Amino acid sequence: CSSDLLLFFCLLYTGSDYLAKIMGDEHLSPLLQTGAFVTLFIPFIAVLRGFFQGEGNMTPVATSQVFEQTLRISVILIGTFFIMRTTESIYDASRMAILGTVLGELGCLFVLFIHYLKIQK
Repeated sequence: CSSDLLLFFCLLYTGSDYLAKIMGDEHLSPLLQTGAFVTLFIPFIAVLRGFFQGEGNMTPVATSQVFEQTLRISVILIGTFFIMRTTESIYDASRMAILGTVLGELGCLFVLFIHYLKIQK
């Protein structure tokens, strides 16, 4: 249910300070906030991949996974390289890694949606 999804996102995003405090490191709060965005994409990716798998069409699934991982790893490697060359903050580098995951999933969703639009024509 989309309301549960939004509720979980809001709880994780707004409760990040509390969770970071429980974890013993208040600097983790921005990382948890960035990671909360992952929860918005996972259900839609799962539904679209499941749809294509149910149709026996694995090309969109494979294409989306390759695109997702390529984008994710590229953002992580390039982003953390620049972060470590400039600020040397392990927290900023970690945030970049999480951002890479979020962007990878967003890219995956985009690829799946494009494939879905193609079969609807």
